[in-house]
Amino acid sequence: MQNSPDIKRWQSIIAFLLVTVLFGSLPPVTKQVVASLTPSVQLAVRYLFAVLFLMPWIAKISFNLAPVKAWKNHLKSYLTNKPKAYDINIFSEDVIQNSLIIDSKLLRDGFVLGILTFGIHICLSFGVKTISANRTSFLFGLCIIFVTLLDLVYRNRFSLRFFLSAILAFSGSYLMSWEQSSEPLIGTLWILGAVFCEAMLLIILEDIASSHSPMNLSIVRLGVATFLALSFGISELPSQLTVIQANLGQLLYLGSATAATTWLVVFSLQRLPAVEASLIQGLEPIVGAVISFLMLGEVFGLRGLIGSGLILLGTIIAILNPLGKSADSKNNLNFE
Repeated sequence: MQNSPDIKRWQSIIAFLLVTVLFGSLPPVTKQVVASLTPSVQLAVRYLFAVLFLMPWIAKISFNLAPVKAWKNHLKSYLTNKPKAYDINIFSEDVIQNSLIIDSKLLRDGFVLGILTFGIHICLSFGVKTISANRTSFLFGLCIIFVTLLDLVYRNRFSLRFFLSAILAFSGSYLMSWEQSSEPLIGTLWILGAVFCEAMLLIILEDIASSHSPMNLSIVRLGVATFLALSFGISELPSQLTVIQANLGQLLYLGSATAATTWLVVFSLQRLPAVEASLIQGLEPIVGAVISFLMLGEVFGLRGLIGSGLILLGTIIAILNPLGKSADSKNNLNFE
């Protein structure tokens, strides 16, 4: 099975290509929704639908209380000075296998990822209110540069081939965004905030994704993001029920896409370096441009076509020349 690592790598690449397609569809759909719904309510409903789509897996979680009861009885026997026999091996194999073990590392990593996920989506929601969905997708091409720089700073890892690929993809994204350069600055700043959060999420996930089950980490991550969204949007929910009903189809799509990408990103980053993943994500401006044209009638001209070609070239170079994940623990992020 010498080809097994290559097969797994291509599975991760295909999974992240699917993520890129879904990411590319989010700006135009989000722009449609936030035209009539506040960003905070949109996020709250979207995350609730995402949790709903993950319910088949959440429902399989069995919280076994046997260990808690055993320790409670043991403590009670000592407090009443009536020692009695108890099973010291309370964390038996069947208990562990039938329970979701929420350890501190999973909670910590899920908490950090949940905050970044919320940051990405709230910045995206405010940004697309003032700039086009096309330009939003193009600005996400900057994720390549952010990830490359963060990778250099945190891991001291540098590849000339990948740097040239990043320059090609960034240049293509810049050319595509040039055509909408007259749009408000505030919208651009919101999207840049989302891009930075996305870059941090990819860098962190490269180190921690392989330490957790993709589904378990996704559930905790999405739970944190949902809690944050509800904290900001729950007070406005009752007054916007009619608007929510009018946008139900789009919100269902956003929820399903959020649930899918939350799992797919973790699965992909178990084997893909963050830099390589960000280069694949560089295709998002092309996907976003196509979807924006179909949904919103937004178009781009010659610069857009040239930019698309540069992005494709940079991505192909990256995929055909894998970087490899860093094995040096000294260069890995550590929250402890």
